[in-house]
Amino acid sequence: EICNIMAKQKVGKSITAFQIAYECAYGSKSSLVPSNGELCSPQEVFYYDAEQSDYDILERYRNIDAGKIHKSKQRIFEEPKDLLAHIQGSIKEIESNALVIIDNITAICPVVFNGKAIRTFIGKIKDAQEEFRTKGHELTVIIIHHAKTNKYEISGFKEWAGLTTKTISLKVANGAEHSIKLSVQDARGKCELLADDEEFLLRMEENQYPHFEFVRRVGGDDCMSGKESNKPKDKPKWVLNEEEKK
Repeated sequence: EICNIMAKQKVGKSITAFQIAYECAYGSKSSLVPSNGELCSPQEVFYYDAEQSDYDILERYRNIDAGKIHKSKQRIFEEPKDLLAHIQGSIKEIESNALVIIDNITAICPVVFNGKAIRTFIGKIKDAQEEFRTKGHELTVIIIHHAKTNKYEISGFKEWAGLTTKTISLKVANGAEHSIKLSVQDARGKCELLADDEEFLLRMEENQYPHFEFVRRVGGDDCMSGKESNKPKDKPKWVLNEEEKK
């Protein structure tokens, strides 16, 4: 996938992204989704961070071994091509699945991404993904975006959403302390993992390291009050049926 993470300030974008990085690097179960016993595929993880210092990272995650997460020491790139070159150089010799996280795109590359620049950037990422597939591996890229306005909008974000494959949206869950609600849409604005107005309700946990854990699936209206949706719960699409397993 090429996936966006979108949220306002202080909602939990970086915590969610680092959680994904850690779970993928160590091949652990994901706490973000309903557990079906499946482990993440262990893979090389490259984390580009423009906002948190190495000291902040060590303080926040001092109880875990983050050694498998390659955190870029260079945080700011003058042009998108410079960031692309650094990513390409980092993953060039990788002979396994890999994950690249950019936290966040406008801070790491503080230029105005117009339509042409976005298309070029995503095109190069897709070229790199194709190279990985020819070697029998997969490359996943997660791009974090920052919403500064109360309208929860990002300048030029429609272009990003239309060219990438998934967008994860995070919002504060009113009435549920230290909780957020998470939804996933594809480029057409459709949610593949949940019913139309359902979301994941996640609660912040501090044990071992700060992260979110799945609580339940809720309807859009029910999430505001913390009540569980009365809608029938469809089987999550990432669970294979018996015929598919065979």
